[in-house]
Amino acid sequence: MNPTDLLLVDDSPPDIALALHVVQERRPQPTVIVAHRGADALDFVFATGKFASRDSTDRPRLILLDAVLPGISGLEVLQRLKGNPRSRAIPVVVLSNSRAKTDLDRFYAAGVNAYLYKDTDFDNFSRALHITLDYWLKYNLLPPPATA
Repeated sequence: MNPTDLLLVDDSPPDIALALHVVQERRPQPTVIVAHRGADALDFVFATGKFASRDSTDRPRLILLDAVLPGISGLEVLQRLKGNPRSRAIPVVVLSNSRAKTDLDRFYAAGVNAYLYKDTDFDNFSRALHITLDYWLKYNLLPPPATA
């Protein structure tokens, strides 16, 4: 199995479709896993639950995380990821419909790497996703995985 480039965590079918459309335009095409709930994202990253049999050393190179998710919120997912030495270095970009200062403050205090506004204009949001994927998947270097 190919290493995972991108973990997309979102429960909105239109937002997932847009992100996957942008990903499919990329060459080479990144390997993507879609999680519809925060619990599924955590299970994937930590190789637990329904992902218990997967290779836990395969960590995503980038996580696109919706701020609002059913069950475990995007903020709680972020806090758990950044609170664990095994996942702390994985870049997390939050996707949100909010520009509220309180939301920005909460996510940045929890360690988010970037906060991307879900622009309602398709072209603007698509362009922002392209730039985001370019930076994090093409140019950004990650340290080796921590063991713990």
